[in-house]
Amino acid sequence: MHKAVLVAAVLIATVACVVTGATTSPAQESQAKLMAERLDRAYDALESVPQARAEDVELWITEVSPFFSYEELDPVAGYMGHDFVTVYWELFNTGTEFNHIAGYTYCEGAVALNARMVKKLSTWYTKDIFLGTLIHEAIHNIGGVYCSLDSREAESRTQLGMLEVLAAMANQGNLQALKALVGELRDVASNTYEYELLKADKKAEFIKWYTTVLNPGDAFAEAKLMKSYRFWASDWATLIGILDRYSNFVFQDMADFKYDGWQNVSIAELENFTVKMDDVKYLLDHLEELVESATESPQ
Repeated sequence: MHKAVLVAAVLIATVACVVTGATTSPAQESQAKLMAERLDRAYDALESVPQARAEDVELWITEVSPFFSYEELDPVAGYMGHDFVTVYWELFNTGTEFNHIAGYTYCEGAVALNARMVKKLSTWYTKDIFLGTLIHEAIHNIGGVYCSLDSREAESRTQLGMLEVLAAMANQGNLQALKALVGELRDVASNTYEYELLKADKKAEFIKWYTTVLNPGDAFAEAKLMKSYRFWASDWATLIGILDRYSNFVFQDMADFKYDGWQNVSIAELENFTVKMDDVKYLLDHLEELVESATESPQ
């Protein structure tokens, strides 16, 4: 079973990006930290852009699936056409799943999403985790590298594919995809920074940055972060492993804007393939101007 796990900074944060070294001088500043701050500014500027509605899940799956072959995540679909996964909402019956699992799949054509996303009284109803989670779980169903028994490989490649699909949609002018992507990339970056600081036993440094730079004056952001740390206090290794698998490894692999995959097919030329993340690269190269155009567009 593959699950989109929500952990770390806000109990329902998605994924993150990379950290290298201390933060005592500009030359030593973490690239993940700098990227998170840049993306956070962009996300704040997109405040007027509406989030993708979880209630529109059936429409969204028909919109995103063709991009799996168009962006060459799924080379087989380029020959045989794409499939649409079946999506259903699940009310999780344990507190841990209820608060930490955004969705899961067995890679057999069906995706379960946490029903909190469609409950108007839930705090998850206003979080922009829906679209990234839907795409992530649908990509698992391509199989091959995306459903590998190696969880670190499967999750990182699936995350990278999700980012490229969102970027491709955003570059075509889909403002909801743009907002979702900026949020996902920001979380990838901030979670990677968290990963590096936790590994270096610098939790207090991350708390200060998260509460004073990324979320200044937001008492609820701080409350969620501190709840997260109380929850993981007896199992830091699991938290760090999740941050590595869903974020740090993703950030490292994204550095050259491509990733390698493999597929379980008999056609030799399709068994190994490389996905170019050219849309993610373009979007990051032109982030500020795209955000400016998005905020000037009629909603």
